[in-house]
Amino acid sequence: MCNYAVNSITFSSHSLLLLKGLHKKVLACYDAMADGHNLVKDLMKAHGYPVPFGVNNTDHFSACDEFITNKKGVYYFQCETTSAWDANMEPFIKLLRERYSNKVQLSFCSEEQGNDIFLVKDDTGVFYPERFKVDWCICDNYETQYFNTFSELFDYLKEMFPKAHLSYYDTLEGIKDSIDLAYENKDEEYFFYVYRFRDYYNEYENYIMLREAA
Repeated sequence: MCNYAVNSITFSSHSLLLLKGLHKKVLACYDAMADGHNLVKDLMKAHGYPVPFGVNNTDHFSACDEFITNKKGVYYFQCETTSAWDANMEPFIKLLRERYSNKVQLSFCSEEQGNDIFLVKDDTGVFYPERFKVDWCICDNYETQYFNTFSELFDYLKEMFPKAHLSYYDTLEGIKDSIDLAYENKDEEYFFYVYRFRDYYNEYENYIMLREAA
C-alpha cells in the first residue's frame, strides 16, 4: 500500500477571468467526490487532455475554496490534493503552462512523513512561509508546530526541551539526537520528529539528474 502526500495548493493570478475558469473546473472536480470524479486526471480531462500524463489514478482533490479571494490586486484560491508517494505537481505545471500561458501561478506545500518528503514552492513566502515542522509527544502531551525560520524553531525547542542542552549550531539531526537522548527513556509513548521543507525545484532537478544517470 502506498504512502500518501497531502498537498496544500494555491492558484493565483492578476487575471480574475483566467482564475475563474480554473476555479470553476477545480471546484467541479472536488464537488464530484461522491461520484468518484474528484481525481486530478478528471481536471486534466476537463482541459482537453485525452489521457493525462504522469497522473496517478488515486491522486484526488480533498478540499477546495468555494470562493476566490482578492488581496492587494492578486486573486487566488486554495485547494488540497492527496497524491501517491510524492507531491506530483508536474500535471499542474503542464496545465498552467499549456492552457493558461503561465498567467496563473502555482504555489504549494507538500507533506509525506513516511518518506520524509516535505516540499515547498513559494518564492516569496506569501502563502507558505513555514520552513520547519516539529511533531512530538512526551507524557501524553502532543504538539505539532510550524516555524518560518531556524531561529524561531531553535528558541521553541530550547524552551520546550531544556534537558537536551541544545546548541544553536547543531544540525537538525544533532538536535533530534540530543532530544532523544534526554527524553526518550522517560516515556513509552515518546516520539520526536523535526523536518525541513525543501525547495521543490531543487529537489525535482536532483531527481531528473539521478533518473538520467541511471
